[in-house]
Amino acid sequence: MDLLVAIAIGLTVWRLVKYFKSRDEFHSSSPNDSSHFRSPKSASTDRGTLPFNHKMARYDRRLWVRYRDAEGRVTDRTIEIYHCDPHYVFAWCHLRKEPRTFRVENILQWEMLNESFQRDATIDRYISEQLMPKNWSVTIPWEDWQQTLRPRGRLTVSVQPIRRETTKDESSYWISPGREIRVNGYKIAKGGIYVGSGLGAASGFSRVEPALIDPEVPVDRANADDAGRNMPFWPSYLEMTPATRAGYLGWLVNDCQNPEVHVGFPLLFLYGLERRLLGTKDPFCHDKSELSFFKQEGNSLLRQFGKIDSFQRYGGSFLDLVDACVFGTDSSKTSPPTERSSDFLPLTIQVAIARFIHSGLPIPAEWALSLVLCHPETRLRMPAKRCRHELQELFHLRYTSEFQEGIKLRPAKGLLKLQYRPASSSFGQEITIQTSLPNVSALRTIPSKLLDLVERCTDELDAYSRYVGNKDAGESDLASIALLPIDLVRQHQGRVSLDFKDWLEKSLGTRDLVLLSGNDLFARWKKNERLSKIDYVQLAQLLEKWDYGIEPDVRFGGPTLKVNGMVVLFRRGSGAASTPSPEYALATLLLDLGVTVVMADGVLSDEEERRLEHQLESALGMDQSERRRLKAHLRWLTSEERSLSGLSKRLEPLQTAEKARLAQCMISLAGSDGYIKIEEIEALARIYSLLGFPESLLHADLHSLSLQGATTPEENLVTVRPVEPANAEYRIPRDQAKKSKDGVQLDMQKVNAKLIESATVSAMLATIFVDHDEVSRTIPSKTIGIGILSAVHSQFLIFLSEKEAWERAEIDELASKLNILPDGALELINEASFDAAGEPLWEGEDPIRINISIAKEMMSCQTSR
Repeated sequence: MDLLVAIAIGLTVWRLVKYFKSRDEFHSSSPNDSSHFRSPKSASTDRGTLPFNHKMARYDRRLWVRYRDAEGRVTDRTIEIYHCDPHYVFAWCHLRKEPRTFRVENILQWEMLNESFQRDATIDRYISEQLMPKNWSVTIPWEDWQQTLRPRGRLTVSVQPIRRETTKDESSYWISPGREIRVNGYKIAKGGIYVGSGLGAASGFSRVEPALIDPEVPVDRANADDAGRNMPFWPSYLEMTPATRAGYLGWLVNDCQNPEVHVGFPLLFLYGLERRLLGTKDPFCHDKSELSFFKQEGNSLLRQFGKIDSFQRYGGSFLDLVDACVFGTDSSKTSPPTERSSDFLPLTIQVAIARFIHSGLPIPAEWALSLVLCHPETRLRMPAKRCRHELQELFHLRYTSEFQEGIKLRPAKGLLKLQYRPASSSFGQEITIQTSLPNVSALRTIPSKLLDLVERCTDELDAYSRYVGNKDAGESDLASIALLPIDLVRQHQGRVSLDFKDWLEKSLGTRDLVLLSGNDLFARWKKNERLSKIDYVQLAQLLEKWDYGIEPDVRFGGPTLKVNGMVVLFRRGSGAASTPSPEYALATLLLDLGVTVVMADGVLSDEEERRLEHQLESALGMDQSERRRLKAHLRWLTSEERSLSGLSKRLEPLQTAEKARLAQCMISLAGSDGYIKIEEIEALARIYSLLGFPESLLHADLHSLSLQGATTPEENLVTVRPVEPANAEYRIPRDQAKKSKDGVQLDMQKVNAKLIESATVSAMLATIFVDHDEVSRTIPSKTIGIGILSAVHSQFLIFLSEKEAWERAEIDELASKLNILPDGALELINEASFDAAGEPLWEGEDPIRINISIAKEMMSCQTSR
């Protein structure tokens, strides 16, 4: 007897030691201990060194693994381990959606995730029966094996036309929403629970329904486990301890409003809602009030416990099914989802699209976008993720514009089946809901029209997305509004932008243009900071969206604003171009030079201004919007101190003959009134010097246009005026026009002829369309290819190789000039870089950094195409 007692005590001590040792091992190997767990970036790739053993299966935590299969393919997967031995891991694979066997030596990297999972008895049984014996040549495939289960086969619910009557017994357990009931001294007012004894699981097994609150089982109210710390792994009211039952009932009394409790409490309550929705009758036949209760409670639980991955998945799926049922009864109260909560297309979208097709109706814009956003095949780019609200607005506008009422989809063969995986073990496994609605091929693949439209909307939001991503842009940030597509500007105008627009309108009044202080503009845009080129472009873009224009405008070759400088605000008119034509680029150059000449005396008279505008407009074929801008540019030129230093680069591309014709044009403009004053001659001398011509050539050109410079016999007669003429003009010598105190009288017939000739200068000077601080970039006439790149993308690469760092705005501007999409061009260039050098040419987001050595290596591979 003593021996038996000693053996019993020894066994007890041994079990206690083993228990505490295993518990310590578990806590010491928790995911919070970085010394025991490896991230994907730092994980070792040595075979056989990863600590996979039976302890891993006890954690019930998901793992990320990088796995190489028998054919050498490497994939990233998320797995849930059920069993493992020194050589194999038996787990549920989220990538393949079925139980799989993994060789430990083929797991290249791994990381334990901060996500728990609940073991599925069906999966565990399949692994134990089919995979762990390792006789894989006779293993039954997962899908086929599920069909063999009896009675655990799929539960089929028909929506229409079959009706399954609610059983009297099951309904008697259900406490309807709002009905008060007392259970073991607890007054539960909200209802929505199952109460009673003997209700079996929905699958037909003899086990009791987990969500059933049985008043006959004991409840330890004195020691209530209010937090649910002793909640069993598989939530079940019957399997709880009396203290935990007391905690659960107390949580129900408080309307399920304690987010600090164990996740088993909300899961158990969700089990009851699932049982009511699916277990008593067809889900689409519930009345609106009950469906509203399901949705209200599901949303409340998700707000409290949505951060827990398992509850987010199950709760989101339940709400999706509820929304699908609500849409079936009242589509006007169902909003389309905008995010996918699982690996499948939401049931709400499937039902909605099928009903539209069944009724012969086009798909509304909001549901068309929902189909794309939530489809498993959709891979959204960052602008679509970051600017979801703007994407919805823009898509709706574009969709309505292109498809009017909407597109219509064709039904596929067969009827629509909905797949639902319950959270509750009461159902055994996945449920198939057979409907009478038509099947939809679009539910398997996204219609190309919709996918293309979302891509185009994403492209339009790209610049705005990058801006708000890099800065804390809000309503007061006018630059963010400037980057929005013009169709969205009005919807996104806040108080600050509306005040700014009102100030602009009041400044203009009834006038077409007005001269403003740059400081006033700074105060409303950047709080008295100096505007960079990028800021100035954004300002011009915002004004453009309100049909205003500004001069100078860097996009049209103007300089950035100086401190205390002046700007001209003008009414731009709708439909005006955002980039200059070659004619306008020439006009601004001629205007810059012409104003230097005609304002040499410090005054620009109304007659001189009118004549200058008229001569340029008649000589160059510009449209009405360019004429408005040219007039504003002239107004700005007259307000600034003139300097010719900024024009030298714009004149560099010209040949000597072209410069000579330009010089003649300036003399013609200066003498358009038939007389050139001494101050204008001095200004012309500076222009001739800028063009590289000697002053003697200026005098010769003046002589050729003077009244005494004719070549006919009559004109060869020289009229010598008195030494001190009354009108203080020059006398004209035979060989050249010598200066007197006042100026030179010109032959207007010759001057007008020269002005008419200036109309041909636009074609000659088309190459001068450049910024003040930037040399013109044009695609060479000979088509050159670099590696796999086309001519235009090769030219883009050549431009990128000019410096090591580019601002994102510069990249966008350069791509716009080449008429290509910046992101696609950058990706294509990096692909070519990998082909040529095995490394990327560029890295970073803003700024983008260029590897010049790789660029040179790529350009050494130029080939004619």
